[in-house]
This record gives sequence, structure tokens and C-alpha cells, in this order.
Amino acid sequence: MPFARIASVVAVLLVASIGLLHAEPPHSPPESGSEPAVNGSGPFANGKVIQAVGSGTIASRMLQKASFEAPKNQIKFEVQILSVDSETRDKIYAQLGDQKVQTQITNVTDASSELISDDELALGSRHTVTTSSIVSSAVIDPEQAEQLYALAKESEHSKVIARPNMIAGDGQTASIEQQVQRPFLSELKEIQHEGETAVQSGIHVLSEGTDVSVLGNVDGDALIVRTKIQQARVADVQQHHVYGIGDGQKTIQVPSHEVRQATATAKLLPKQILLLDPYFQSTERTDVSSGTPMLSNLPYLNKTFKQTKPKAVTMNTIVLLKAKRL
Repeated sequence: MPFARIASVVAVLLVASIGLLHAEPPHSPPESGSEPAVNGSGPFANGKVIQAVGSGTIASRMLQKASFEAPKNQIKFEVQILSVDSETRDKIYAQLGDQKVQTQITNVTDASSELISDDELALGSRHTVTTSSIVSSAVIDPEQAEQLYALAKESEHSKVIARPNMIAGDGQTASIEQQVQRPFLSELKEIQHEGETAVQSGIHVLSEGTDVSVLGNVDGDALIVRTKIQQARVADVQQHHVYGIGDGQKTIQVPSHEVRQATATAKLLPKQILLLDPYFQSTERTDVSSGTPMLSNLPYLNKTFKQTKPKAVTMNTIVLLKAKRL
């Protein structure tokens, strides 16, 4: 081998040895909580949960940001929705007294006779039903609430429908819904398909149930509480024979959807309770038994000495709302 080539190989080996002597020692594995650098792999390079503020990938820092600011003052709302018969309801108002109860009546307004406008010349229809509405409210103390519960327990038909609890911030609205969906075949229309006319039916879904919304504002030691209760139900369903859509006779359902609302605002001191009566009524069918005393309770023979008749009971909705600052 020529001497020049041997000298060049020796020089390369010396440079490599010097580079190894000055090279940094190998990095130890990253400790828990630290983030290894990954070049060119984007913000989602590491999926570890980052605890330190300001460290980690872009994605981890975005996940650490709160989606909303937690309110300083939180309010817990305890709601009880009662269903009481008319006799129990009368006893409750007799116990409260007239001075505690506030009532507002909204009367029916006549629909104004409007002239036909240009945009109403096409074929169309509208069915509007208006009715008077009433709402009553009262602020009661815990002792009166216990007396109310005792009256409800004495009644054979009264019961608690729901007892939801909600937590919201100062000035924020909390709501709860108890609804069911009812479908109705109430839409028919003609469509063109491959040059022929066909009839397409559609389903219209209506909601039934009760919604309760509450909003609280801190006012010193008191709370300004605003509440709204809404009840929706299908009051009636009619069937109509329809002509002029497709060939011959078609049948559709025409439901009557009734929505009622009641609102109340009250200033509640600690432990005070808001009573809201939206005048929502419903009818329940129950069986009432009567018969000969003693004999109607005998096994196997009770049917002979006992009579059962159906009875319609009118039930009323009563809402009790308690607000507490956490």
C-alpha cells in the first residue's frame, strides 16, 4: 500500500477517535412527567398526560385549558313535583292562608280579524286555540312544607312524581326534562318518480312531558330565584280522510298538541321554599271498592260481598323548590 494512502487512513481514524472522546454521553430515559422531543412528528407526537402547565405538545396544552370558567358561587336547587288530588290541594291552600299566596290570571284575547295579505293567497290553513291560564305561588318555611307533605301522605291518590336536584352557577340556568316522544302519521305529499306520481307519507313526532328550568342570583344572604315549568301533552288525535293527494282516499292523523307554561320569581332567604302551582290538571282512573264490612275481607268470599267501581280523580301539579348556596 502506498505511504500516502496509509497516512490518509490513519488521519481518518484519529479524527473519529477525537470525535468519540468529545461526544456527549447517551441520554437517560426521560423521567416521569417530562416530555421527550420528537422532531417533525407534529403536535400529537406524544399521548402522555402532561401535568405541568405550559409543557407538552400543543394538543396536550389545549386539553388542559378549561372549557369554561367555574363560577365562584354555586347554587343547589332541590325540586319536588307533586301530584295531589283536588281535596288535598284545597287543604294545602287552607293551611297556607290567603296572605301568603300570590295569583296571576291571564285572560283569553280575541284573535284580530286580519285582511288577507298577498303571501296568503296560496292554499293554506291554520288552527289556533287560546285559553285562559292561572299561576299561583307562595314562599313557605320548612314547618309549613312538612305539614304539606303530611297532607299529601294522608291522601290515597297523592304522590311524588319526581325529585330532581340541580346545581348551577350564580346567574346560570339549570333545567331538567322528562319527556316521551309520540309519532303520528300526519304528512302526505305527492312526489314524481320516473315520470309517475307517487304519494309519500311522513311521520311527525311530538313531545309529551314536563320541563323545569331554574335560574338563581345571589343577593346577599338571599337568593333571587326564577323558575319556569312547562307541560306538553297530546290532548286529542283525530283521523281525517284526505282527497286530492294521489289517487282516491288517504287517511292521516291530526293531533292537538297542548303546551302550558308557568313562571314565578321569588326572593328566598335561607331554608325558605318556593311553592308553585301552575294549575296543570290531569284525570286518573282508579277503582273504588265498597262492600259489606267484615265479609268483604274474607278470603275467597270477598268478591261476593265487595263491589268495585271505576272512578275519575282530578290530579293537580304542585312544585316545591328549595335553593341553597354552596
